[in-house]
Amino acid sequence: MIQAAFIVHRNSKIIFHQPISSGQYTPTAELIAGFLSAMAALTDEIGAGNIEHVVLGNVKFVYKLGKQDLLYILAVDPNDSVDEAADKLRHVRRVFEEKYAAVLKHALENEADFSGFSKNLDAILKINIA
Repeated sequence: MIQAAFIVHRNSKIIFHQPISSGQYTPTAELIAGFLSAMAALTDEIGAGNIEHVVLGNVKFVYKLGKQDLLYILAVDPNDSVDEAADKLRHVRRVFEEKYAAVLKHALENEADFSGFSKNLDAILKINIA
């Protein structure tokens, strides 16, 4: 089950965040975004490549890197398939980057600029991607 979705700049700034379910995931968006972007930076720094997922207790965070140093992240249940979550993230990334192509060419100002993406996200997450 998907618990939350994030689009975070590598500098830890939250571009978009949406809770999906009331699962085990409870930290504040800012706290978790900072931690997740730090994990991505650490894997780059030590030469381990791009982080794909990390499991912390009752939540698994699945990552995809996008344009403009954006990290697309889903918080899912620990037993959920990484491949299925990654497929959904690829779809989220494609739709977000198409919808906001003009904005992404410029500085990313604030989360409010992307608040309309919630409806797109809901539709994407309801799709079963095979």
